[in-house]
Amino acid sequence: MKVNVRYQLHAGRVKLWDWFRIQYYIVILKLKRLKRFIVRFWQATKIRLLVTIIILSLFVLVISFIGTLIGQYTSIVDALWDLKTVFLTAIFITGFYEGFINEYKWHSRLKEQYYVYIEFIYKSECFVNGLYALAGINSRIDLKEYCSNENSSRGLENYLARQKKKVSHREEVSFIQDTLSYKEEMIPRRLFCIDLLDHYLNDLKELSSFINSELYIGDRHLGSEWLSDLYSVLNRELLSINYMNLSLSNEIFLNFLLGVLSPIAIVIISLRKPWYWDKEINDKIEGIINRNQFGKC
Repeated sequence: MKVNVRYQLHAGRVKLWDWFRIQYYIVILKLKRLKRFIVRFWQATKIRLLVTIIILSLFVLVISFIGTLIGQYTSIVDALWDLKTVFLTAIFITGFYEGFINEYKWHSRLKEQYYVYIEFIYKSECFVNGLYALAGINSRIDLKEYCSNENSSRGLENYLARQKKKVSHREEVSFIQDTLSYKEEMIPRRLFCIDLLDHYLNDLKELSSFINSELYIGDRHLGSEWLSDLYSVLNRELLSINYMNLSLSNEIFLNFLLGVLSPIAIVIISLRKPWYWDKEINDKIEGIINRNQFGKC
């Protein structure tokens, strides 16, 4: 017996036992997210909440003492009950309201970083696929998969290593790249490479502004350091092409491609870290759906 199931962008029919497994993983995922929410909420409100409770407690003690002297209260419990509305309202406003505001800001920052992450993956794929073409490789890369799947990473590196044995060592005079508006015009390989590097370096400068802003979620110092390392590698390559008489063979571009993939992947991983905590469970759910779809369960 199979039932329909949908999770994120994945949908299909799975066995009833697998459906229960998926629901179990979804519950675990929601519990993990609830735990992270509670931790963030407490971290955002604990100091203000504790200070508020201390001040209100002192206030209740003073009111209780005065009330006892004038005969209005017989104990501190009477004073606390009489002032319960003030007490609870103050705690809510200074504590919980502040926590919900911080949570709203957190989700806004998270959404902004996701858009930056998707945009940077697209720009990086354009850059890497341009290097692919310069190296004489007729294929395209999925950087999201490369950065999230360890087997894909090894497989891609092995693939590039095999391509290295096949590429020509001669320098090509001109080059056609139909994905970047060079459909009809032949341009020198050196100029195309300079243009490719120059555009991507500008993309890195824009990303640097985001990482150094308050919107970035993560270790700002570490993120800037990783981005700086990538920028330095690419800038050295650009200077070498501009001022040195290099023979730009397919092998040179393939070596450069092998060297630049890892720094690019590290920057991408740093951008997607805030929502990468759920990857293990997401992969299990997607794996169950895919195995049922292809009849290998």
